[in-house]
Amino acid sequence: MGKGDTKSKKGKRWRGSYGKKRNSRKVRNKKKKKENQKRIEFGRKVEKIKMLNTQFDLLKLMEDVHEKKLEPNPNNKDVSKLLKNINQAQQVTLELMNKHRDEFIGYSVEEIFVNNGQFDRFVSIEFHAGSEAFNKFGSTIMGTFIFTQFEVKSLKKHIGQTKYPRTSKNMRFEPSKLCDLDDTQIGELKKIGFNNKDIKTIYKSTTRYENRYKKAVGFKEIPGTIEIKIKDDGYDYGPMLLKLYESRIKKNSFPLILEEYHKYLALKLNYNKDGITEEEKTEIYEKDNVTIKPNISDIYIDTKYYKDDELNEKDKKIFENYLKRKTDIAKEAVDKEIQKSSSDAIHKIIGKDLKRYMKALMLAAQFEPENLSTYGATHSVRLGLEAFLHVVLRHCQGYQFGDWDGKRTTFEYRIKDVIRILKIIIENCQKEIDIAIDKGNDFQLVKGTSYLYDGNYYSIHIDKNGDLISFHPRNK
Repeated sequence: MGKGDTKSKKGKRWRGSYGKKRNSRKVRNKKKKKENQKRIEFGRKVEKIKMLNTQFDLLKLMEDVHEKKLEPNPNNKDVSKLLKNINQAQQVTLELMNKHRDEFIGYSVEEIFVNNGQFDRFVSIEFHAGSEAFNKFGSTIMGTFIFTQFEVKSLKKHIGQTKYPRTSKNMRFEPSKLCDLDDTQIGELKKIGFNNKDIKTIYKSTTRYENRYKKAVGFKEIPGTIEIKIKDDGYDYGPMLLKLYESRIKKNSFPLILEEYHKYLALKLNYNKDGITEEEKTEIYEKDNVTIKPNISDIYIDTKYYKDDELNEKDKKIFENYLKRKTDIAKEAVDKEIQKSSSDAIHKIIGKDLKRYMKALMLAAQFEPENLSTYGATHSVRLGLEAFLHVVLRHCQGYQFGDWDGKRTTFEYRIKDVIRILKIIIENCQKEIDIAIDKGNDFQLVKGTSYLYDGNYYSIHIDKNGDLISFHPRNK
């Protein structure tokens, strides 16, 4: 008996089939024949759907031609009769198409994810004539499929497989701005979507795509970024910034956050003192109408320094005190956030990486509260120091302390790009943010509603006052 013998233990071990029940050749051939038959039936269904679509397109073309013939002579009975027959043929074709479409899935959910969804690939979709999606959104749309984090977890097991289930369901879609759709249609595509059975064809580029999640060594760059370096020539941008703030206040769009409004008042003191209104004076001065309030005075001296490039002794002292207070506030905020990272005493946490601590202090001292919204917003989203440190010290590479170091979800971008991504997400969700704040509610994207961008999912929490509370990657 040789090592390849079909019955001996030695032969089974050599083939790797010892202890396994092996189907006979007859059973294997029967199974193979059944699979081939399924492929043939699937191919026939594809051809049948294609034929019906072509037939419908031809009938539509014939209808257009005969309608043009009828324009000069609306009473032409022969043409009217032909049009009636064409319309009847269209109805029959649509009924047959709907019947076949209910029994046939041209593009399964699994196939769409494996070929397009996992890459966030931009696609163009053509719908079957007469389908629900066709009637709602037109014959074609362009954009990207939306998959929740939970859907990705359940579907990514099919990557690399040659066989997987062919299921159908409503698929959400992010339409391109190039699509001629109204807000209602865009909202329905994002929240409800369309059934994948309605898809006739998916067109995509032949460019080789890769899954952007966890592909970078070090830091990733935001796609399509072009960096333009601008030389600081010492130009005073104060008057320009003042006009910009005035324009936003007049148009009541993209509201100023508190810090921007204080800066607006300080700029007005420096560049347009005569234009200050009585109402603005009460916000700038103390009750004596001479002393500038501390929250305005700090910014006033700061903007005055940029305007005159020098300060008198009195203003220098005010400016120095302002910088010292700002540094103290930054240190207090950093220490408060770091203390949350471990049960150890703060001096022990800092002592493990003093260089990292100094880096965090510098970052906090240089930080200025930022308006994350853009034009068209009803309510602006504010990024304050506390939220900024919450994001950076917990989730940014090289800034994590204590139990957060290496154990929290981490951004794959530099801090400036993290803020850019945050702005992109807020811009795309601004309408929903405005609706939530109008109702007196917080706005949150968590778990199943996380926002997908550049290969990863992000959670965000904005309170009812428009202040950012948290922002972090979910790590797909």
